[in-house]
Amino acid sequence: MRAIMGRTPCLWGTKTLREACGDEYHYEGAAMLGGKKDIIYQDPLIVNAQNGDFQLQQNSPCIDAGDSSVVNWSTDLFGNPRIQGSAVDIGAFEYTTGGGGPEGDVNGDGCVDDADLLIVLFNFGQAGSNPADVNGDSVVDDADLLIVLFNFGQGCGR
Repeated sequence: MRAIMGRTPCLWGTKTLREACGDEYHYEGAAMLGGKKDIIYQDPLIVNAQNGDFQLQQNSPCIDAGDSSVVNWSTDLFGNPRIQGSAVDIGAFEYTTGGGGPEGDVNGDGCVDDADLLIVLFNFGQAGSNPADVNGDSVVDDADLLIVLFNFGQGCGR
């Protein structure tokens, strides 16, 4: 990695700089990481970085963890509103709930696949607010499971 410059960058899995995500400028050969509260030193929980999907998973520590005062644009790289929670997200993309993906895409990666199916199965029977409650009836049940099954493969390029 030669250089990354910008506000709200996320460096993860790089060998040349310490793994960090935060609202600072990072220049070639150096990273200004001094004591800011909006820098995290843990896995940012990116959907699928190895295949180029740098969106945040729903439990990412980067969500609402940035410094909104440094953001001077209104949308992320997908055109979504840049601030969707209490603060800007760290990274190129704001985490969005709902919106965008096919019905049954529980983890928001744009593809209804085994990962979504497992999320529904592991949360089966849970009540209340839950991302696995695909139909929004406040319980993860057979209706949610069927939505994932009927839409399996949507958005996956298969």
